[in-house]
Amino acid sequence: MISLKKVLFSIVNYNSIDDTLRILSVLNNFANKKKYLLSVFVFNNSTSEIFIKSNLIQRYKYLNLNLHNSSTNIGYAPAQNFIYRKCKSFDHLLFINPDLYLTVSQLDFFFFKARKVSLDYGQISCSMKHRINGPIYTSIAEVRDNFKIVLCTSYKKINHKNVITHFVCGAFVLFNKKSLHNVGGFDSNFFLYWDDVDISYRLQLAGYKFYSIILNDPLIHSVGGSSKTLISKLIKFYFFYKGKILFLKKHKGFKLATKISFIT
Repeated sequence: MISLKKVLFSIVNYNSIDDTLRILSVLNNFANKKKYLLSVFVFNNSTSEIFIKSNLIQRYKYLNLNLHNSSTNIGYAPAQNFIYRKCKSFDHLLFINPDLYLTVSQLDFFFFKARKVSLDYGQISCSMKHRINGPIYTSIAEVRDNFKIVLCTSYKKINHKNVITHFVCGAFVLFNKKSLHNVGGFDSNFFLYWDDVDISYRLQLAGYKFYSIILNDPLIHSVGGSSKTLISKLIKFYFFYKGKILFLKKHKGFKLATKISFIT
């Protein structure tokens, strides 16, 4: 059974200070409800936004906070690796994007359902929506053989034809630290985007399953919360296709990788 005492909650911030503080408030309220001090690590990739640890500790009394203000933007996958290597006393890591909207009740339900999962899992996520009015999907997406990404909007209609791999959206995903360690952690060459595709693919090839918990009230992923200006959108476009090319070069001679279970 997954114990909250063994979970490190992780947030990588870049130009999303208000969203990061909102996530911390939700986690603080969740910890208060559980009457347990949650462990949280905030990696700040933004040089224009500085977090002061003493202020955060005073504001979020139910969180055991660790903080790293990076002197430069090292990218998302390298930041994830930094956190993963710091979590020596934890068995699980929950990565939460700042541009995700979630509630205490959703977190509570997620961990209640996650208790059913065997401890040798690879990744666990849950259903979410792309933007408030966007489609609901299972947190699972497909990379088709034309390398187009398609969201899986129903666990009953998961496609196994013309698919190279299924992967878990990196906006909200619980990792088994042992599984992550066994595949070498994240590939730090993925500065932004396709890091979630790469890690899901490698975990599946290593034999690990991932699970999607179907929520009646899905999480909302606002998508690209740190890409709000024209320049940042152009940067997003550049890194998305750079990550895609890196993935294709890295995994020549693909093997089908689809090991999914759904919890309803």
